[in-house]
Amino acid sequence: GFKEIDGKVEAAIADGAAATFWNSNLDEGGSLTLTLTAPALADRAEVWRVFVSSTWHVEFSGVPGVDVSANDDANDYRNFEFHPLPGETLTLTAIRPEALAGAQRAIDAASLRSAAGQHAATHTLDLTLRASQGGDQVVTLPIDAQVLGVMRDNAPLNLRAQNGKLTLPLTPGIHRFEIRFRTDAALGLLARTPAVALGLPAANVNLALNLPENRWLLATWGPPAGPAVLYWGELIMMALVAFALSRSRRTRLKFRDWLLLGLGFSTFSWSALIVVVVWLFAFDWRGREAQPRNESLFNLSQIGLVLLTLVALASLISAVPQGLLGSPDMHVTGNGSTAQALQWFADRSTDALPRASAISVPLWVYKTLMLLWALWLANALIGWLRDAFAAWTRDGYWRNSTKPAVAEYAAKEKPAVAS
Repeated sequence: GFKEIDGKVEAAIADGAAATFWNSNLDEGGSLTLTLTAPALADRAEVWRVFVSSTWHVEFSGVPGVDVSANDDANDYRNFEFHPLPGETLTLTAIRPEALAGAQRAIDAASLRSAAGQHAATHTLDLTLRASQGGDQVVTLPIDAQVLGVMRDNAPLNLRAQNGKLTLPLTPGIHRFEIRFRTDAALGLLARTPAVALGLPAANVNLALNLPENRWLLATWGPPAGPAVLYWGELIMMALVAFALSRSRRTRLKFRDWLLLGLGFSTFSWSALIVVVVWLFAFDWRGREAQPRNESLFNLSQIGLVLLTLVALASLISAVPQGLLGSPDMHVTGNGSTAQALQWFADRSTDALPRASAISVPLWVYKTLMLLWALWLANALIGWLRDAFAAWTRDGYWRNSTKPAVAEYAAKEKPAVAS
């Protein structure tokens, strides 16, 4: 209802109204200049507020203003406020900056989860993709990959890969794609995540590789932020300790015996191994060193050796079923990984996703080795117990308290002599 006459707008304010509004457009292309002049004091007082979007750069001259953007709830806008005096002029020069050339698409997150099976592996690729323009994004899968399903924002898409190329339709905005596919490859010594190329650099890359329960994990490698198998480092330290124990010559065990003993406990419990080592050294001390003269201390030491023997035997016996029926503890740590669920993280990648790998063998290999170890342990334990009993009974196995002898004198009655 407002009309513009000679560049001016007549705005009528109704009786009792607090304000009046109107909208207008200035088509000035890449830049524009606008001049505002405050009216005379007798006419009215004005307050000018200028909202500037992020696509414009505005320079002001004349009336000083205040940037009150912190109090403005509008998104991506800056709010300037001016309180001119009568007759003051404000000149606004607005320039639209030239857009810089940049990518029209970006992958904010990528996740590839692989589940290895005996004859095939299934994979799930999750992508969070931003696009400023529509189009197609080509993802390269392994050439033998069978696409099981594709979803965009939880809506299924009927897509098929051709020669390993899968074309994803894009619309402007942020979208989440889920691609499920399968590769036919028997699970062998080496399991790897598939080779996937996204066609774009990606950030926040997560890789996951799940192994079956009947596999014995030996080693892993991939991006630096991932799982580590600490068992081999601990095994090297255990071998050095076994060598040192054999050189001490405090028991009849040789380096081979110490090493085999440590191997059996290495995937079960290091604390149980320490108990057995203490037990062996305790009976070596009993067989070599002189025992306390005090009867009470001697008897207490004998009882302590018996209790230690029971604890050591319990540790040895429990190690056998744990090895034959349980799963080995390879001391896997890093990025929340376990022996069957391995996880890696990379902050960014190029076109191709990084690959992660794991070396594993069937679990029956571990159980066979543990069976052989159990047979060796049974044969060795007989000799250890025989030596322990001989040491325990050296100089007697129990001492009674010695009581002083009391001399008894019997008085003999003399026969009476008749006078």
